[in-house]
Amino acid sequence: VARQVYEEDREIMKSGDVKIDEKEKMYPDGRTRWITTTRVPLPDENGGVLGLCGITRDITRQKLVEKAIKESERRIKTILESVQAGIVIVDVETRKIVDVNRTALNLIGSEKENVIGKVCHHFICPADAGKCPVCDLNQKVDNSEKVLLTIDSESIPILKNVVKVKLDGHERCVESFIDIRQLKETEKALSQAQKLESIGQLAAGIAHEINTPTQYIGDNTRFLKEAFKDLNRFITKYNLLKQQCNDNSAAHFIRDLDDFSAEIDLDYLKEEIPKSIDETLGGIEGVAKIVRSMKEFSHPGIKEKTFIDLNHAIDSTITVSSNEWKYVAEMETDFDSALPMVDCLPGEINQVILNIIINAAHAIGDVLGENSAEKGRIKVKTLHRKDWAEIRISDSGSGIPKDVQTKIFDPFFTTKAIGKGTGQGLAIAHDIIVNKHNGTISFETIEGEGTTFIIRLPATKPGEVAVKSDQVMMEN
Repeated sequence: VARQVYEEDREIMKSGDVKIDEKEKMYPDGRTRWITTTRVPLPDENGGVLGLCGITRDITRQKLVEKAIKESERRIKTILESVQAGIVIVDVETRKIVDVNRTALNLIGSEKENVIGKVCHHFICPADAGKCPVCDLNQKVDNSEKVLLTIDSESIPILKNVVKVKLDGHERCVESFIDIRQLKETEKALSQAQKLESIGQLAAGIAHEINTPTQYIGDNTRFLKEAFKDLNRFITKYNLLKQQCNDNSAAHFIRDLDDFSAEIDLDYLKEEIPKSIDETLGGIEGVAKIVRSMKEFSHPGIKEKTFIDLNHAIDSTITVSSNEWKYVAEMETDFDSALPMVDCLPGEINQVILNIIINAAHAIGDVLGENSAEKGRIKVKTLHRKDWAEIRISDSGSGIPKDVQTKIFDPFFTTKAIGKGTGQGLAIAHDIIVNKHNGTISFETIEGEGTTFIIRLPATKPGEVAVKSDQVMMEN
């Protein structure tokens, strides 16, 4: 060892270079220490080397810290690679991806070398380039549903969280996300189940609503059938009279005609037949209106957003649900005629309105009790507020207790009796309005007086982009 050190010293003196060595040294007592030795050549006045200066330091603590850091990095890397959420690290300034975990790569369908260095919008939120809530709009955190674009251009719905952090002296965005395709299918199934539940709930009422006009259509039609028989006999006698009018023997025919006119109550028929016809036509129009409203309520086959007359859609839903509310409440409507067309999923918006109206009717019914001669009040009002279409549905029920107000939009939460509600109505309504339409849904309530649900939908024109709901909440 001494010979090796001697040769190294000569080489340092010859080259004039500084040499630093790190060695792990074990002492007789079993302790292990890390030692660093720095050897520096000492020049003389003529540029030669007089000798060497050696400095030895114990760097065991530094080595232990470095080892701990490496172990920590290894653990973090293991966690990032094993977690079942996609994680992408993005440079805030360039928007380029600087790191990515295996789950994210699996979702993207590519390898790391094909992803690192690409602009994040190439894969994540392609429609949000230039308007990232964190990088561009200076939000501290973003939690929202977005779209991941795979290497094969397949769009995958994701639930994404973004935070801005400092890593290695640089500003980075840590984006974590999960694949919510299965969740979306479940939500779709739940929404359809809720819709079927509502339609089933309405079925008996609709049958009753259709049965009433159908009954008097049948009664009037049977009346007209019998009345026409009498009229036909009257016309026959009238024709016989005409044939006899050419001689003087018509007097007894005229008396006979007068007697028959009195027998069939001709004046009554003249008065009642037009009324029956009008009632029949009214009944037919009533049935047609219910059928039209039911069709407009369900909007079968419409899976894409389309511009609709919101006032008309609400009116149709009120008609469809009339058997739910007409026995407990008077319905009042105040529709803003200046309300613009609204870009939405018609069937789903109707479902939201239906759920809230039925809830209002149930709330009023609970206050009035069974067999009450009194009625409460439901008011549906629409307003145009700048870029928003607002719907306000008020009831004179008991209001929402303070201790449950924060749970109203939670899935499976209900204050109704067993068998009267699933607790999905308002949760689905919240999802439809907030997540699918970038709108807002809230409520105002006074215990003992009633509740008003307030829905806001973007009143965008064709070609315009709706403002995000979280911006509206900030404005309000």
